[in-house]
Amino acid sequence: MKYKVGDKVRVKEDLSHKEQYGEFGVMEDMENYKNKVATITQVDRARYRLDIDKDAPGGRWAWTDEMLEDIIEPTQSDLEKYKDLTRFLLKEIAAFNIEKYIDIDETLKILRPDLLELVKTKGKV
Repeated sequence: MKYKVGDKVRVKEDLSHKEQYGEFGVMEDMENYKNKVATITQVDRARYRLDIDKDAPGGRWAWTDEMLEDIIEPTQSDLEKYKDLTRFLLKEIAAFNIEKYIDIDETLKILRPDLLELVKTKGKV
């Protein structure tokens, strides 16, 4: 097993109930957790339990290494670069009225939501 109790992981974005992951398959309801960050709460022989599904209808799910991925925590330097880039992009958008030409909401979906959240919580953009 790759992870231990207390580790933070992300449920893979391409998780599919049509696939087999190690010894376990994926139930359709498990797809609701795609790309979500979770904490490992239990490790067994071939599966994990996560904190995010403790109130799932029908009980908790069995998660495997193949369903999860590491979370890479950005450094303070990464956050500063991200803030600088965000400031630059916001100034460019304002200066050129670029919102007339692109869908801002769709563009913002491209940005990693976890990094954006860290920037918001550790220092205002």
